[in-house]
Amino acid sequence: MLYYCWISFKILRGNVVCMLQMLYDEEVLAGVKKMARESRRRRYARSFSEPGDRVQVMLNAVEPDSYVRPHKHECPDKLEIVQAVCGRIAVVCYDDDGGVVRVVVSDCSSRDNVVSILKGTWHSMVSLESGSVMLEILEGPYDSKTHKKFAEWSPEEYTEGAVGFLEDLRSKIESVE
Repeated sequence: MLYYCWISFKILRGNVVCMLQMLYDEEVLAGVKKMARESRRRRYARSFSEPGDRVQVMLNAVEPDSYVRPHKHECPDKLEIVQAVCGRIAVVCYDDDGGVVRVVVSDCSSRDNVVSILKGTWHSMVSLESGSVMLEILEGPYDSKTHKKFAEWSPEEYTEGAVGFLEDLRSKIESVE
């Protein structure tokens, strides 16, 4: 079953040749879900891009007990687009002090499920059901040293503070759903 195609065009001697690349199918989705379930982080990202690409495209499988630390993309600022392709993902935006400003749920069963995270926005994601997978499209290029800036007001992964933060965040999400 085909889900998404990445389309690029080449002009050769006046002819347009359409090149298609299938990004994922049921087998790829099953694989990223399995990797997320088995991962210590309880999530798994499968990139379809090279680090130097101007557009970064990935699938990110996230289990409900995975803590995605609040962050933003800067140096340079980057726009990010998220869409649930399996399950439900809450995208949470914060102010500079860590207050929740907005929660948007991307639900794969809804047509209104594409979320745009504006440049310079503190954000995180929370899986609302097991087996959730999101398609992420982000401005490139990718540099692991500058890709994310973590919020100082948020706890680091694998700490008791992270567990409490995620529990508190879940209660806030439930109150707006």
